[in-house]
Amino acid sequence: MRGPLFIQLPEDFAAHIVTWAPDLWSIRQQVIELPALRPINAMGHQRNLADHLDHHVHDPEKIHALRLKVEQLKNHHKASDNKPYKSRQLAIALSDLGTALIEVQDLTEARQRINECLALFRDLQTTLGDSPQVLRDLSVSLNKLGDVEQQSGRLEAARAAYEESLSLRRKLHATLGDSPEVLRDLSVALNNLGDVEQQSGRLDAARAAYKESLGLSRKLHAALGDSPQVLRDLSVSLNKLGDVERQSGRLDAARGVYAEALELARRFNQLLDGSPNTMALETQPLEQKLARIVPETL
Repeated sequence: MRGPLFIQLPEDFAAHIVTWAPDLWSIRQQVIELPALRPINAMGHQRNLADHLDHHVHDPEKIHALRLKVEQLKNHHKASDNKPYKSRQLAIALSDLGTALIEVQDLTEARQRINECLALFRDLQTTLGDSPQVLRDLSVSLNKLGDVEQQSGRLEAARAAYEESLSLRRKLHATLGDSPEVLRDLSVALNNLGDVEQQSGRLDAARAAYKESLGLSRKLHAALGDSPQVLRDLSVSLNKLGDVERQSGRLDAARGVYAEALELARRFNQLLDGSPNTMALETQPLEQKLARIVPETL
């Protein structure tokens, strides 16, 4: 940017911004606290915006509003001449509704809504071709479908969705190169697939996915340094790999990756030390895993 970037948010968001956008938080140069002016609802009571945002997916009124938005956009979609634009708007609204339904564990309707979303994005792919936006939209929707199937215990269906999402991420990587967003998206897709492989008992396949994801996280670390997001992603990837190594009986390998994950988690927590109500990475579970491994190797 040629000039400074100012982000103005309600005061209640201060406790959350360090985890929502850790890289932006880590490079901030100034924070100015202004008198809080919170909106007044119809009853005349103040609303806590951060609490509303954190819990909105559990609010039946919010889900009802999302359903109404979907129906309105469906009507607009039928009457519109600009079908691609309206199709994407409707698909995004269906995706938002699906996400909200996943949060309240209404997995049946969530699957239905996400499949509707996917159908629209597949139609857009047929119309517009493999543009980066179309591929990314498809990949995100497939990832959400994988989440629904995984939480429903339908691991084969989850694997299929995650594998298709991963193939789209690879295509984007081949087209767009090693941008941080592309590398992180690819790393997350690999972790998702690794999780399903691990749950299915396919430990070799899980190890391969986690190792490739870890390699991408290391590449981001080399490019971006010790940013909070990079350190968090590295620690999480190492922890996942350590679990697979331990389940496979490769205790020396597990000890090494757990130790590195623990060191990175501590570095992450030190980096954000002093931030308001920071949600630090938990180090105790990693310490316990390391402690349990030592006797087994004696």
